[in-house]
Amino acid sequence: MNTVLAVIPARGGSKRVPRKNIRNLAGKPLIAHTVLRANACDLITRCIVSTDDPEIAEAARSFGADVPFLRPALLATDTAASVDVCMHAIAYLEHQRESYDYLILLQPTSPLRSAATLDGVIRLIMADAKASSAVTVTAVGNCQPRFIYGTPNSNSQDFEPLIRDNNMRDKQNNAVEYYYRNGAVYAVSMNYFRKNLRFSDDRSLVFIMPMRESINIDTEEDFFIAESIANNLRLNEGRAI
Repeated sequence: MNTVLAVIPARGGSKRVPRKNIRNLAGKPLIAHTVLRANACDLITRCIVSTDDPEIAEAARSFGADVPFLRPALLATDTAASVDVCMHAIAYLEHQRESYDYLILLQPTSPLRSAATLDGVIRLIMADAKASSAVTVTAVGNCQPRFIYGTPNSNSQDFEPLIRDNNMRDKQNNAVEYYYRNGAVYAVSMNYFRKNLRFSDDRSLVFIMPMRESINIDTEEDFFIAESIANNLRLNEGRAI
């Protein structure tokens, strides 16, 4: 039977939203939502929280998290990469004589993803023996590439279309749907990850997530939106958030 290691990275030094990993969202610390969903996923063999912060570790443990170590400060800077954080966790577990077939990266900034979504992504990659990775995506809706403009900076009025295609008007009638990678779940075979030190590539399988699960919290506005969605799900659908 395939084994799956999930890693939840949660450093203490968040800048845009200070201490966001332990800030309350719908009555629970932000990190608790990811911990609870991961623990409810039957296909995850072990899920650990990697943090440098004792307060985050304590909050995570209070909701059932496995926090076997505090990560070194070198891996908790603004420039620290998720790849290095996961390699540190893998090395720690290998020292404990533990090894896994798949690695799942779960950022706590995607608190509304469901356990069913986690199961879906894991089943997707396990079902394809040739697949090295799988990622979650969300439909972009009306914000499609043909409607997007770029500008050098926020003060510039020099707008240019992202796509210059004279045939784009005709393509509007072809009902093409566009998706963006939302960062909620990365699933990768352990062999591929160790060899390539990356979570995905152009051949990654994709799992489509509903928009309401796809909020990624980077700003105060994101927190407000996530709180609204979480309260709506709890009141109207009876979901545990």
